[in-house]
Amino acid sequence: MPNNTSRTFCQVRRLAMLATAGVLALSGSLAAQSEDEATVRARFDQLNDAFSARDLETVYAMYTDNMVRIPPGQPAVVGLDAFREQMAAALEETDYVLDEYEVRRIEVSGDLAYILATYTEHFTPKAGGETTYSSGRWATMWHRQSDGSWKVAAEIWNLAPEDG
Repeated sequence: MPNNTSRTFCQVRRLAMLATAGVLALSGSLAAQSEDEATVRARFDQLNDAFSARDLETVYAMYTDNMVRIPPGQPAVVGLDAFREQMAAALEETDYVLDEYEVRRIEVSGDLAYILATYTEHFTPKAGGETTYSSGRWATMWHRQSDGSWKVAAEIWNLAPEDG
């Protein structure tokens, strides 16, 4: 019959092995989440770089076909074709510049992610007139595609409060 010290040692060793396995599994999932967060952040930056460069084909390729945009005070834009039409009309009338943005939060859960950011921007009418400046808050929702890439499925933004 084994003594109590031997049995206790075996139990402690078994618990230590289970705890180590749990920590390794947890750190693996955290590393994957951090990697996904970094990937989504990089895609967000690529999207904004492409938009600033007026590389609209790259911009459009970063959205899902059934994407939804919800601009402040306007109807939702549903679908990539409608987004293309909206962008063509807007860029025909104004020069748009995203002056800066700051990512405030990135969360990833499985194949879905979101980014919360703040931004400042300005519009200058091509026909002449005053430049309009604004700032606000922005949320993009991302969906991992079957090929592993991340695309924007939805986005919404609003203007910052006047006192803010």
